[in-house]
Amino acid sequence: MSDKLFKIPNKWGSTCFGCSERGLNMEFWMTHKGCYTEYYLPDGFTGFRDIAHGGIVSTMLDEISAWTVISHKLTTGLTIELSTKYLKPVPTNTLLRIESEITSDEDKKLEVYAKISNEEGKILAESNSQWYIPELDTLAKIVGNDVESIRHQNDEAINPIRKLREQYDLI
Repeated sequence: MSDKLFKIPNKWGSTCFGCSERGLNMEFWMTHKGCYTEYYLPDGFTGFRDIAHGGIVSTMLDEISAWTVISHKLTTGLTIELSTKYLKPVPTNTLLRIESEITSDEDKKLEVYAKISNEEGKILAESNSQWYIPELDTLAKIVGNDVESIRHQNDEAINPIRKLREQYDLI
């Protein structure tokens, strides 16, 4: 699935557990169909020793799916459903390959497939998620903020991605 184009700049701020230094601190690369990352999950996120906690596995899949929506649609999406299949234990302290792609795009509703693989390419976990793309005023109501604050946060996060997409002739 991977055909890395560019590293996605993360200007989202420090509030996100998945991509901020306070949480998983994940970084992503845009591909033609979605996103890609190689990620080393440390021990602090285990359930059983040396095995990632199931909630963390779902979080990693949700996070790469979110950045797929952000980078490909140049807007914020909201997860409305996430179905995760745990196929094999996801180890900590080893390099993981995490990939995603948009599988359906209909107006304001998207579907995203994501997977976590080991270095040998064996799929350890996968997800299918559905996303809703709200208008900014709807998003402001949902998160309890004003529209201008939401617009400013979106612009700061999305404009650097838009510029890179323009450089790669993807707009």
